[in-house]
Amino acid sequence: MDHTAGNCQFSEPIYLSMDDMNLCRRHNSKKQRNFTVQDMSDKLDYITKTRSNILPEDFNREYYLTQTEGKLIPLEDGKVFDLGKITIETIKTPGHTKGGMSFYYKEEGWLYCGDAFSFFIWLFDKDSTDRKTYLQGLDKAISLEPKRIYGGHNPNYMTLEDLKLYRRAAVEASFEKGEPFSAPILEIEEELPEIRACVIDDMTMADFGKPGFAAIVLDATR
Repeated sequence: MDHTAGNCQFSEPIYLSMDDMNLCRRHNSKKQRNFTVQDMSDKLDYITKTRSNILPEDFNREYYLTQTEGKLIPLEDGKVFDLGKITIETIKTPGHTKGGMSFYYKEEGWLYCGDAFSFFIWLFDKDSTDRKTYLQGLDKAISLEPKRIYGGHNPNYMTLEDLKLYRRAAVEASFEKGEPFSAPILEIEEELPEIRACVIDDMTMADFGKPGFAAIVLDATR
């Protein structure tokens, strides 16, 4: 809902992995959009622990609620987009979602990964993969040795060392030692299993956003 609900602003078709088609349609339903509006009007900041209305002043709620996911067309792993002097290659990086895709800007060595990799990755609901699959995608990204990695939530671009830190967080994560966590924005669709945030190097969620912070949110089966 935070990555595709703006598809309606484009008249062009939207490339998307077949593995995420149903997820995209569900997250663009009126029910999900309505919940998103409620959540954004009273949004929790994990760092400051404060809540605020982050909707734009000119936000048109009725218009937003009637929009859809746009025209979706399948995107395959390894597809190359030739943009003249810019070449973009699609790299499948599942984990956070089953159809997660990253885009490698070959000339600059930059990787655009959306939510595939982050200092705080969710890997627990029915649209996520297991940890082994997530690590395979992460290893694929690391093998490219990108100079910069641009994600959906990190405030600055990430580096290869950041990806290696996130890998260690995933490998070392222990559900038994994790902190209880909740995800209300996903609970409107289904009853989620018990989930916990596993933070690296004896840090806790109280250290969210600090240098060296890396965490993965899991259920007991991942």
